[in-house]
Amino acid sequence: MFITALYLLKTKLTVKPKMVTLCSYHGMIVSKYLKTIRDFIILEFVCKKFYCNMKKFHYNPIPLNHKTIFNFPHVETLHLFNVKDETFGNGIIIIFNVGYTTVDMNKNKNFIFIYIFKNVTFTKNDRKKFGNAILKYVKKIGDHCFGKCKNMNSVEISFCVTLIGGFCFMSSHCIFTIFYRCKKLSTIYLPPHILSISNCCFSKCSGLINITTPLHVKSFGHFSLGECTSLSHLDLPTSVLNIGNFCFFACCSPSDINIPSSVTSIGHNRFHCCTNLTSVILSSQTTSIEHDCFYKFSTLNSIILPMSVTSIAEYCF
Repeated sequence: MFITALYLLKTKLTVKPKMVTLCSYHGMIVSKYLKTIRDFIILEFVCKKFYCNMKKFHYNPIPLNHKTIFNFPHVETLHLFNVKDETFGNGIIIIFNVGYTTVDMNKNKNFIFIYIFKNVTFTKNDRKKFGNAILKYVKKIGDHCFGKCKNMNSVEISFCVTLIGGFCFMSSHCIFTIFYRCKKLSTIYLPPHILSISNCCFSKCSGLINITTPLHVKSFGHFSLGECTSLSHLDLPTSVLNIGNFCFFACCSPSDINIPSSVTSIGHNRFHCCTNLTSVILSSQTTSIEHDCFYKFSTLNSIILPMSVTSIAEYCF
């Protein structure tokens, strides 16, 4: 037994340790910490397991230029390690809302990055700084942007604009074509890209007779057409989902209004004091009618309430 134990001990002491090797996957993990393109190329010549190692990367672990970019053909995310790194013409897309001043600050041609702004708002401060011209890539016009512009008689809104803020053209007395309290305004044609009409946008335009609404508009804000006393007719597209409170307040001229099926709730005071309204057609999806909605309807002859209505508030009629 002693001889056997001695033999086993001797055998254990003379066994050479087994060399640990890397598989192709772990070789890629280790290569993330290499510093130069030369290191990556040498690694691929070590053995067949590491061949095409650079093709496995979907980002660049080292800075690239126009010569070395081809070694990483599957790059999807470009990492920049230095302000002078090559961007290959790629831009940084900014989705969140920014003012035009921010856009102007990043237009410097000497700046290495290319910013692409997808959601630009033209604010009142932008107008004071850059003038009244609305650039093509502006998507929104901010609240009060052109308010009290006493000497401005016209403004051109590009087709890129999808939202006009509340009180946007309030008390612009020299404007004959746009908006809040513009009493000489008679007709409005809105471009097809408009999706929302904000609060008080066209309110108190007492001379407004006709407004052509885009087919894809989704909402009318509170008091957006309030006190448009000359408005004779209004077609609400089927895309409308929400009509704000006081939206048609004191619109004296319309005799009939057809509410699309996409609108499920009739807000309070929405048709308050529409004195010439004789007929109202509610959608079959309407579930509630808020207080004072049809208050002071002296000429209303008929209204058909669908079976879907479950709530009628006080003073509704």
